[in-house]
Amino acid sequence: MKTKYNSLEEWRLNEPKKFNSAMHRKEKNGKKFIDIVCEKAGWENTVRNFRKAYTKDECLENIKKYSTFEEWKKLDKKIYAVSLRKKWLDDILNTVGWVNTTKKLNNFTLEECIESAKPFKERVHWLNESPNHYHKAKRNGWLDECCKHMKESHQKYPMGWWDIKSNVIDVAIKCKTKTEFTTKYNGAYNGALRNGWLDDCHKHMG
Repeated sequence: MKTKYNSLEEWRLNEPKKFNSAMHRKEKNGKKFIDIVCEKAGWENTVRNFRKAYTKDECLENIKKYSTFEEWKKLDKKIYAVSLRKKWLDDILNTVGWVNTTKKLNNFTLEECIESAKPFKERVHWLNESPNHYHKAKRNGWLDECCKHMKESHQKYPMGWWDIKSNVIDVAIKCKTKTEFTTKYNGAYNGALRNGWLDDCHKHMG
């Protein structure tokens, strides 16, 4: 097999996606695909020598070979783990302009959740595209604040939303009359009717 690279290490550094794919692939006979690649290319299999102490600059150069944070994290788990362990991850991501999608829910602020929701016209789309921000906002009671730019008619809710009593009660308490509740939040009303929660929803209404 002809190749422009002189060693497995050189190939790994220049084409990390292909290298990582080869590392995780096995042939039907159980032989590691990386061994086959080395045999055909005439390289010494130096995989065991790759356990090295990466520098911050090396991690930064490595990430530039990928298109997204998720792709890098999935295909180059070792360097991602080094960056995380050494506490370089945020600096590296800031340098390439990527968002750390593994940030813990507890770290998101109201302002960050509002910014995350802005591009979306429907709640369900926000939930699908940025579930961590969405669930943080839901847990902290920020959903209405984050979604206020969405028109009421566009605020579609995920399947099963109105089968959660707290979601139904949250909108019911905004209504002064039963008629307002039924017409303005028909989905919530049907959920309350279906689950036997109407008395709880109506008790404050005139």
